[in-house]
Amino acid sequence: MTYRTALTLLVLALLTACTAGSGTGGVVTTNVDYYPLYKPSLVQWVGDGRDVPVVIFGNPTPAPPDIWNGSVTEAMNRSSWIKAGNFTTTPDGTERGNFHFALAFNATSTMTGALACRGDIDLAQLAPVNGRTAIVGAFCNNDRVVTTARVTVNAITAANSPQLQPAMNQMLIKLLPRQDPNRPDRFGSPFFFN
Repeated sequence: MTYRTALTLLVLALLTACTAGSGTGGVVTTNVDYYPLYKPSLVQWVGDGRDVPVVIFGNPTPAPPDIWNGSVTEAMNRSSWIKAGNFTTTPDGTERGNFHFALAFNATSTMTGALACRGDIDLAQLAPVNGRTAIVGAFCNNDRVVTTARVTVNAITAANSPQLQPAMNQMLIKLLPRQDPNRPDRFGSPFFFN
């Protein structure tokens, strides 16, 4: 096989891998940021057998809010990335009161994790762009950002849209890295993560 043929096959394989993401909603992640407070052990402490509050802004589906919120938190709880606590929009009083997750669906390009943590999301501006749903996510300490990321997927139009699960998986992977981003030589507890 010649070098040129091998290179052509490699390019084709890469292109196929890129388009294979369409089966998972075409997930694209941008604007990932970690602040000094984040440590993998912090997530363990926040979730440790407790409810973990989730605040959801926007509903890109015709489903009633309780159905939509349930679909989002169920997708978060089904993620194989993390098994800490119970993500819910209706915590039972066991939660650590000063930590929560904030998610804004159909977020504009100017919406940030800081705005989501503070609850400063203008719901009237939420809308899909070019057939895609942008989700701004943040792990929050009161109204301050601990970690944040933006995930974009093919438009979510129903509470059971197949792209919701891969979007939540990717969001949690980016929001809650297993390696401490502030100290690359430190990893999270193997007892906490699968």
